[in-house]
Amino acid sequence: MFPDFSRVSLHVICAPSGRYLYVGNVPEELCLPVPSTRSDRLSGRAFEDAEGNSMTMRPMSFATEAEAVAFADLCGFTAKTPVAA
Repeated sequence: MFPDFSRVSLHVICAPSGRYLYVGNVPEELCLPVPSTRSDRLSGRAFEDAEGNSMTMRPMSFATEAEAVAFADLCGFTAKTPVAA
């Protein structure tokens, strides 16, 4: 049985690259479709778009934590930061 991720809230973290991105229960509105990798296809995260391309959804990334939180708010979601969590 799969774990219940519906109780995991939306968070903003700093990735090793220095960019800020969403983790947790990330809504589709805060993601971008990108070409899928072999790993995406094998794990079931991939889907076919209207043109038949294999795609997956990746969370958007931002230069600052404030930008990520503000964009989530603009889209109607509350994103917690490590300090706020």
